[in-house]
Amino acid sequence: MSEHAPIAEIRSELKWRLDPSLRHPVMSYLQQQAFNSLYKTRTIFSLYYDYPDFRLFTAGEEGIVPRSKLRIRAYHDQAELLTSGQLEIKTTGESGRTKYSLSREQPASGQLPAYLVRMFRDYQSGVLRPVSLVRYQRRYFANAQGYRATVDTDIQYCRVLHFDDRRQVFATPVAEHGGVLELKTPVERAPLDFADALPLTRMRFSKYNESIIKTEAIGGLAFSRR
Repeated sequence: MSEHAPIAEIRSELKWRLDPSLRHPVMSYLQQQAFNSLYKTRTIFSLYYDYPDFRLFTAGEEGIVPRSKLRIRAYHDQAELLTSGQLEIKTTGESGRTKYSLSREQPASGQLPAYLVRMFRDYQSGVLRPVSLVRYQRRYFANAQGYRATVDTDIQYCRVLHFDDRRQVFATPVAEHGGVLELKTPVERAPLDFADALPLTRMRFSKYNESIIKTEAIGGLAFSRR
């Protein structure tokens, strides 16, 4: 289980697109708002899975709720995606987002809603396949109110060419211009005006969806049951 999330974590997430020229002003602003650094900067690898018809991607593009996505996440070492990476299912509903951190073998009894158990079984059986790898640098911050902020930079997207228990092969990465400032808060306390003092645009931003759009010309994995 990830050291950054309990088995199920419910929260609100607000995101702002971060132009490279605004990185230092954003860091100064977080200091002014009494945010302190939580961890050292980390390299994150997120391997996203989808169905052959890309229905999880489509649901995100159309803003359908509830919607879900499944990924394996590793820190610092990409090779951990094959072995010890954390399996996560993230859901988005009208009232907020829930992230489930799971065993890659079998979720605990009663841990997942029925429709997510079906998604987990699709992952186990190979119906869900890895389609995109997102790599980025993340800085973590928190304040005394329990708000957490992250600043993601150096984002890169790679289509999956081959992935199994022994080998991982990805296409040439495509870089994202700029980064993302994200504020994570308890659902009932989402401060929509948090970054109004900065020249930032609040947005709905999915690294997975951006990865599919920006690597479309590269192509990717031919789906087949494993």
